[in-house]
Amino acid sequence: AFDEQNTYGVKLLDVEFESSIPVGVNQLNIHEGTERQTNTSEYPANWLFVFVHSSAGLQPVEDAAKIWLYDESSHEPSVIGLGNVTFTDTDEDGGEVAGLVQWTPAEVVDLGFVTHYAVYAAEASNGSQQEHLGSVPKGTNELLLASVSLHDYLPYLLVYVENPHGRSAKAVFAMYQDLGWTSSTVTQTATFTSTTSTSGPLLGVTEVSYFDTHSQAYVLEGVVRWSPPAQTSRITEYTVLMAFDEQNSYGTLLKGKDGKSSIPVGVNQVQLYDGSPRQTADPAFPANWLLVFAHTSSGRQTASDAGKTPLYDD
Repeated sequence: AFDEQNTYGVKLLDVEFESSIPVGVNQLNIHEGTERQTNTSEYPANWLFVFVHSSAGLQPVEDAAKIWLYDESSHEPSVIGLGNVTFTDTDEDGGEVAGLVQWTPAEVVDLGFVTHYAVYAAEASNGSQQEHLGSVPKGTNELLLASVSLHDYLPYLLVYVENPHGRSAKAVFAMYQDLGWTSSTVTQTATFTSTTSTSGPLLGVTEVSYFDTHSQAYVLEGVVRWSPPAQTSRITEYTVLMAFDEQNSYGTLLKGKDGKSSIPVGVNQVQLYDGSPRQTADPAFPANWLLVFAHTSSGRQTASDAGKTPLYDD
């Protein structure tokens, strides 16, 4: 059947018994080549039921035994319709995330080739630099995270479908805000978010510039350039983020054409990954600024010390 209510249910036949299975026989050997199909082709068969019959007739569907139906296909599942992926971080430590990830399968979806959902955090919607957060069996449309440590700023959550042969090639995704990523105290007001630094000072880059060469709105392409500080001995790398304001609110990491977000010391520019979307970690807050951060062995400098420039989208 299509769902747990036996919607569009189709009776399966045993190779020996023509119709019903007699009491004392506790299995059914399905005819070879039986199609996995309900009585309405638009609704795929996702469930198997075993009903008990009595003189009063067929038992109610809520009392029948049932399991999810898995259809062995010898390959990983295709992407299925999922929507409304949501998550709010409740951990105040930067690089630590906690809370409930939830998603909603489409109203009509074929789950026959799926056994699990897998959730990852990633640097971008394409799944780059991803870290596995956990997996749950199909039928469970949420994953509770309990203070998971991430190794980088990973503002995207991706939900894949899996089976024993692997996971889907693509995922559905949503952006979220790491509550404590900047090691800062964040204060939300009616109109803006301000950040108060709690880390030590580090001399930042200057003369940040960017010229957009992509003609499409909300898409970035071009070179971000900057002048390094006079002393670079403490610096281990640079990163470039786009953000809502000068305080790096809802900042999102940008990648170069090589797919990497880390820029080595001595390299004072980055050619942005072609077609980078101009979008912060919260779509309600547009990306208006570019910030270039210096990093040391202690972490990333504060937004107030970073080099920055207003972002113009041609």
